Amino acid sequence: MLENPFLFIKVQNERIQSEQAKEIHDGPEGKWFKDIKMVYAVLGRLLKTVSHVHYPKSDPFKKQTLKAWVNKVENQAAKLKKEIEP
Repeated sequence: MLENPFLFIKVQNERIQSEQAKEIHDGPEGKWFKDIKMVYAVLGRLLKTVSHVHYPKSDPFKKQTLKAWVNKVENQAAKLKKEIEP
């Protein structure tokens, strides 16, 4: 990489172009599935770390804020589910 930085930049550009071509090929459905997989992954990370922010002696205001955000996410998920179910 240090010996030939232009080669590194060329490879990076080709990788970006390849990713963009895949997104175009996959269309809106591909983007949708990519997004829903990211949501799933983020929720998984939140589940793993929830004990760090929600514990018996945590700040009551922060607990309420956390619960409010979880409710917002739950409501959005319910709307999404309603849209895709017959």
